[in-house]
Amino acid sequence: MKKITTNIIGKIRNLVDAITNAFAAPRATSLPPFGPASMPYTNAVLLNLCGNDHGRALEVMRWLASPLRTAGEKLPQALWVRGEQGTGKSLFFNELIGPLYGAAAATIPGQVFNGWFNGWASGKRLAVVDGFEYGFESMHRLKSLITANHLHIERKGHAASIERNKLNIVFLSGQPDVLPMSGDTTRRFMIIDSGPALASEYYAGMAEEIRQGGVQAYLQFLVEQLDMGGVSTASMQAALAPQFKEA
Repeated sequence: MKKITTNIIGKIRNLVDAITNAFAAPRATSLPPFGPASMPYTNAVLLNLCGNDHGRALEVMRWLASPLRTAGEKLPQALWVRGEQGTGKSLFFNELIGPLYGAAAATIPGQVFNGWFNGWASGKRLAVVDGFEYGFESMHRLKSLITANHLHIERKGHAASIERNKLNIVFLSGQPDVLPMSGDTTRRFMIIDSGPALASEYYAGMAEEIRQGGVQAYLQFLVEQLDMGGVSTASMQAALAPQFKEA
């Protein structure tokens, strides 16, 4: 009798556990480290710039980290960050990411990028183009900058020169349709669509984090702590090899 009672109690417990598990909230999946722990405002701004998509934000961080881990790496895609004014695009890429590269970074207004001369690209590993405007000539130049192994540097009053292309580019746009959407666009760009602007304290907090040594902290995170998940320039190039053959 005691054995039968024990079996019944055991079955009841199993039934209660099954019901509890069925109605319990699902457990949150663990996310990869999302930026330096000392920079919560910066991490929130980047996440919002990526449309609050953790997976997309991780892709962006890996894009940023790869050329820093191996100086001179040329990625097969540029970043195209689209978002309304006040979302922190310039704050993140000009005030935080640009300084990671020191003198090897350049911030270029759209009209300068569209101009004939490109001496600004000489010796650079990162360019942030703010306010890009579409045009036939600019698109031809853009394609060359993203895909060519070498750059033809043209300076006013100087002879042209040729350099190995080590340039990775971030385009910042306040309009979603600056570049025409096509297969050519989507394979040459990692397109990031921002969420609406956050409250002003997020950007003030990020600016203070940068002032308090954030550039060095972010560099350390990207180079030493970020899980790259097997991502490398070589693997990215292999994945995009068919597209590059078409270019």
